[in-house]
Amino acid sequence: MFTSYTQSTVAAPRIAALTLTVLLAACGGGGGDDAHPTPALPVSDGYRGPTYDVIPLGIPDVYGDITRKGIANGGIVAGTSFGGADGNPRAFLYNGSTSVDLGTLGGAYARALAVNYCGHVTGWSGRADGTAHAFFYDGAMHDLGTLGGGYSFGNAINSCGKIAGWATTPAGQTHAFYYDGKTMRDLGSFGGDSFALDSNTAGLVVGYSYGPANGWYHAFVYDSGTGGPLQDLGSRSANSLAQDVNDAGQVVG
Repeated sequence: MFTSYTQSTVAAPRIAALTLTVLLAACGGGGGDDAHPTPALPVSDGYRGPTYDVIPLGIPDVYGDITRKGIANGGIVAGTSFGGADGNPRAFLYNGSTSVDLGTLGGAYARALAVNYCGHVTGWSGRADGTAHAFFYDGAMHDLGTLGGGYSFGNAINSCGKIAGWATTPAGQTHAFYYDGKTMRDLGSFGGDSFALDSNTAGLVVGYSYGPANGWYHAFVYDSGTGGPLQDLGSRSANSLAQDVNDAGQVVG
């Protein structure tokens, strides 16, 4: 059911726009309009491929940061703006025409890490008590809570609005979670900390978990449909992590 994967130690690659956060819109894939006509199909070896428009996202601060899960079909973008007068990062959503500040959970800052094509966003936000919690945004920001500790972080959101991430426990560990729209599920671990990095439409969750004493880490997959324990995907050497899963259930890491 799952493909093999290559080892990586990079947990969350990002695409950062350091001076101006922009969206590249392809003009060469069909469609087009009077102002940006679709280029002709290649007729010679001189064809250079599609052209692109650079669309400023209009964030209010100096620069923005967008993770690789921060763009969805339809050109919807979510990310974080920096450099405002108060110095705090702020989560934003670009809906195709304007950028909207998503607010916070009562604290001074928030970060948006992933968005789906419905414009639903997850990430994390500061709270008035000084902690930070994962959120779900659907026009309003909702606090997802924790696994009994003080902190949680939403890292991925699927097309159904289900969220994967990690949260602290009363024992002081960090565990991967899956939020199914009602409940934050503790996915457990292989004996140490664990982190969920992606989820597909069917509710398969992937990430990595440490073993006892956090001495090693292995890629895992979790099936939210069965609720079974984490499945250890093994390793080709000492460590491994699963970075992404597609809707066919194929895992890469």
